[in-house]
Amino acid sequence: MGLILFDGVTLMDVAGPMEVFATANSVVAPAVAYRLRTYGVGGTAPVRSEAGVTLVPDAPLPRRPTVDTLLVPGGSGLRRPQVLAQVARTLARARPRCRRIVSVCTGAYAVAESGLAKGRRIATHWRFATDLAHRHPDVEVDARALFLQDNGLASSAGITAGIDLCLSLVEEDLGHATALAIARELVVYMRRSGGQDQYSEPLRLQSGTSDRIGDLVSGMLARPDADLRLDALAERAHLSPRQLQRRIAQRYDCSVTDLIARIRVQEAQRLLCGRQSIGEIAACCGYADIDAFSRAFLRRTGLRPSQWRARFAERAPVHGPVDSTGSEAFE
Repeated sequence: MGLILFDGVTLMDVAGPMEVFATANSVVAPAVAYRLRTYGVGGTAPVRSEAGVTLVPDAPLPRRPTVDTLLVPGGSGLRRPQVLAQVARTLARARPRCRRIVSVCTGAYAVAESGLAKGRRIATHWRFATDLAHRHPDVEVDARALFLQDNGLASSAGITAGIDLCLSLVEEDLGHATALAIARELVVYMRRSGGQDQYSEPLRLQSGTSDRIGDLVSGMLARPDADLRLDALAERAHLSPRQLQRRIAQRYDCSVTDLIARIRVQEAQRLLCGRQSIGEIAACCGYADIDAFSRAFLRRTGLRPSQWRARFAERAPVHGPVDSTGSEAFE
């Protein structure tokens, strides 16, 4: 397992993945799951992260790395032309010798520059997606996904999404029980799937100013099962129904009905990651019955609740000890 370092690297893009793989080693002990090694673009000289923390590479960045997995983190330093060109060349040379090339956040710039993502779909931080797509029109840049995996090429959005991706890689290598044990050890969720949005609906809706509309929407987010009829909401906001419709349209570019559907479906997606029944979730989200819930969910997501749960929710943990017998190291 090789990880590339450079001046101006994002510290969490390094620390998050390293913690996941290092914890994997302790979980499957005494076998060693991953041999971790860092490579410096400038040799073994210390590099300074964007946060000001100094990191010391284990070795210079090889011309042709031969490792199972090679990971490039993001950071402003990577986007300097000379560094970007060097890392991109390294990734292109390494690909025939590596089972996986992985990018975290704006590490996707190097993957796109290398030509490995041509005609393929990669994830990056939503704030940089437009720029990356403009620079590389032959790459399908996904600004929404937390992470993606595509035939030896893995990519993620920023910071904590890198942890989600690495947990997924561990699950692929060592099984769900090991990945779940790591998630518990790190006190992170083993629930976020790559297809989920980087920028959640509640965060979008709560980004407005704190006024009567903002307070009303916060209340709707907190209690999607409450009385959300137009007249009741208008009374709560001390507005007429027509005024409320106009204010909602101005701020959220949608009708009150659509806003309610967005809030209720987003909450349903969250609850479907747990163990409540479909009927219980329908009631918690304010639907009269399962059929109404299923129709509303299908309209907004293209999936029925049971299909969404099967695709994105946490699977039942495997009981019993993790069998590490005969496990091979991933360098």
